[in-house]
Amino acid sequence: MSIQTIAQPCCPLCGGEGRVLHDHLRDRLYAAPGEWTLKRCTNPTCGLAWLDPAPAEISIGQLYESYFTHEGDADAPAWESRSPLFRAWVALGGIYRAVIRTMPIGQWRERAERMFLPADAQGKLLDVGCGDGAWLVRAKAAGWQVMGQETDAKAADYARRVRGVDVRVGKLHDLRLEADSFDAVTLQFASRHLEIIRAFKEIHRVLKPGGIFCHDDMLRPASRIVEVPYLAYLRFSVWFTAKLFGSSAESKMCVGYFADAIRHFYKPRELDELLTALGFAGIENRDFLTGVMSYHIARKPTV
Repeated sequence: MSIQTIAQPCCPLCGGEGRVLHDHLRDRLYAAPGEWTLKRCTNPTCGLAWLDPAPAEISIGQLYESYFTHEGDADAPAWESRSPLFRAWVALGGIYRAVIRTMPIGQWRERAERMFLPADAQGKLLDVGCGDGAWLVRAKAAGWQVMGQETDAKAADYARRVRGVDVRVGKLHDLRLEADSFDAVTLQFASRHLEIIRAFKEIHRVLKPGGIFCHDDMLRPASRIVEVPYLAYLRFSVWFTAKLFGSSAESKMCVGYFADAIRHFYKPRELDELLTALGFAGIENRDFLTGVMSYHIARKPTV
């Protein structure tokens, strides 16, 4: 299977020149085909990193052929396809969550799990990068009329067939959804998979005036005191998890990827500024440890 690509010699954000950061990269985690070169913008006020050449839009879905949203038997719960050690790990997490919900931080977590949307809200909700539709099921149970967007056709098929939710396949801006048509848009842990500025513009377009955009992701901590040990922790925890579950040698070579992706991403205040520049208003930010986990709530102005 070959991936169609397009040349991207200059920074897609500011147009600056790029220098090669890494070359001959291969996807050792999910086995997407091809070798890739990662460049970084030489403009000191930018520093964006990007692929050159980049995958053509028509080929994006191929990069997710073996992604975790449909690994193993697509019709079997992930729980049944895992090792006893993994099941014990998940069960321990369930006990932790049950205890933590009785504490004040647990109440905050429950609000976070519904993306800080009002508990009694209703209307049309769009989830961008919805994966296998798990969040859509919870939102639907809470009273929302839900729709999902997903570039991974297999995950979208699972969401429609198994979870019974409406999911459209393709990039958000290619779906040509009706303007001013959604009361809420949510985006969770998918920002680094997107052309984020283009996606945020499209989210603004499809929101109704007064509509709410709820975003959560792991951002780059604003404090260096937090950032340095946090990135070291991410590298160690990924390495330890790979050892614990007997990951392949190739997978173990990816232990630095997640930390590097965080290091090149937005800080909470930078995301505030981006949302403001794209026309959102009433922006609220709630973050943990200056951005280790960050939630942004923004609205489309009514006038």
